[in-house]
Amino acid sequence: MNKSSGFFKIIIILVIAVIALSLMGFSLGDLARNEKIKENFSYIKNLGAKAWEKMTAPLRKQSNAEIFQEWQGSLYS
Repeated sequence: MNKSSGFFKIIIILVIAVIALSLMGFSLGDLARNEKIKENFSYIKNLGAKAWEKMTAPLRKQSNAEIFQEWQGSLYS
């Protein structure tokens, strides 16, 4: 099975979902302008950024040279 077929399936599903929402009377433009939705997405974005910072903290403590040496060592092992 081709790996790109999953990508095309997702695109087709998104197009069908947008069409279905449009037929039911929903406006994506109105949703994008809704302040409460903006606040919720902002909260999720900030929460994700904090989680990313915590997950990548050990990597940021290492120097770039150390990371490169570990990466290079794993390639030639």
